[in-house]
Amino acid sequence: MTKIFQTLFPIVFLIFCLANIITLHDGHNWGDDFAQYILHAINLVEHKPYTENIALDLWTVVPPGFPLILSALIYWVGVNFKILKLLNVIFCGFTALIAFFLVDKKMKYPWPQIVSIWFLTAPWFFFFKQNVLSDIPFLFFVSLSIWVFLKYEEQAGKDNNSEQIFCVLSILLMGYALLIRWAGISLFFGAILYFSVVRRDWKKSLGFIFGALVASVIGINFSSSPNGHFGHSQFLPKDWLYAAWMNTAYIPKVLLDFVISESYLSKFIGPTVFSIFKILGPIIFLISTVFFMYKLSKRRISFMGCFTFLYFLGIILWPVQQGASRYILPVIIPLTTYILSWAQRLFKKSRIEKLLIGLFMIFIVKNLLVIGVNWKFNDDNLYQKETLEMAKWVIDNIPPSQHYMFYKPRALRLLTNRTGAAFWVYPEDQQHWYRRIKPLNIQYLISDKQLDQVTQYNEVKLPVDNYELTFNKVWENSRYKIFEVK
Repeated sequence: MTKIFQTLFPIVFLIFCLANIITLHDGHNWGDDFAQYILHAINLVEHKPYTENIALDLWTVVPPGFPLILSALIYWVGVNFKILKLLNVIFCGFTALIAFFLVDKKMKYPWPQIVSIWFLTAPWFFFFKQNVLSDIPFLFFVSLSIWVFLKYEEQAGKDNNSEQIFCVLSILLMGYALLIRWAGISLFFGAILYFSVVRRDWKKSLGFIFGALVASVIGINFSSSPNGHFGHSQFLPKDWLYAAWMNTAYIPKVLLDFVISESYLSKFIGPTVFSIFKILGPIIFLISTVFFMYKLSKRRISFMGCFTFLYFLGIILWPVQQGASRYILPVIIPLTTYILSWAQRLFKKSRIEKLLIGLFMIFIVKNLLVIGVNWKFNDDNLYQKETLEMAKWVIDNIPPSQHYMFYKPRALRLLTNRTGAAFWVYPEDQQHWYRRIKPLNIQYLISDKQLDQVTQYNEVKLPVDNYELTFNKVWENSRYKIFEVK
């Protein structure tokens, strides 16, 4: 069996790379966030202000880490979606290799190979790779930061320069993770907590404190926005508590989705699991918190354990319900490692451990079947005939000095080089979205017939305070309808 797993891992790795490269498609779904990353990158390439002409009411500004990576590719090949998506395959492949070494530190053969193969064959990536988003690069830099930090600890006290080198590398990698996603701050918090409480060597935490401050200042310098979401919305204590409660239910469901994603089983039991964890989730969270505090007080917890808990804590306390699998990606590998290492201690050299190996093999086979069934998956909306027709009309008829409303204004900006605004950004604006038209100087409304009720009309009149808005249809195809505002 040893030779089987040793041979299987490089074969699966090669197949993973080839399969995911040949199934990359041009275009993109209507995600909108992807367009902002690309537009930031274009601004960097063209030496323009970071936030210039992305949206009229840009409600959030992402840190520069991922746009900087994109800008290197855009500089050479332009906005080529297949090339930009290739980054996902590269970063995920390297993350699988890092997963192998992380698992190998806590568990021996065949678990490093099994976990890495399971990770490589997970259907979530086969679907998610079609997105130009920061999640996979963030996962890579988080995983690499953890591995380098562990190497730094291994070199402690040795008579060479390796300890200092790994320390500096660890700080730099954590800093770049933070510059990709603000959630990367949990790496620094984990290191500071670990050195201050577990190791009781607070001096070693100073470099990480300095690194966190420098990376945060850089990120804030790029990301400051007068229209920031938290600067606009007021979150009451009850809103935070409700979001935390829902997040404690979402996280177990999301973890389950990751394990049995895109299977009939997940669709069948998913809603039931969510209902159950609305009750069990807060209880599990409290038990986990008590367990973490106990281990911390006994100084029997690792840096990886500190990071994992703090990252989960951030997800739970974030005042927005986190219902997507991608938010828990950075802790999938540490969490899987902990669960399996605990199971191995309990059932070492027993039939149960063999059953666990068999269970993972079933998951891997299931993953391959799901990928095979969805081999031709393509969620592109951007380059569909109807969308390109609408974009051409916008380019030909709306001058750069005029503006539109569309539910995905950043993506349409990328297509047309024309700047617009969303119908609404904050929940309190949804009902009376039309009140935003005059303050934003909107001349056109672009409506998607699949989403917007206004598309059933050719002319609309809306009284607004002491004036009236009139929308007249000026263009239409099978999916979109464009109104001129008068």
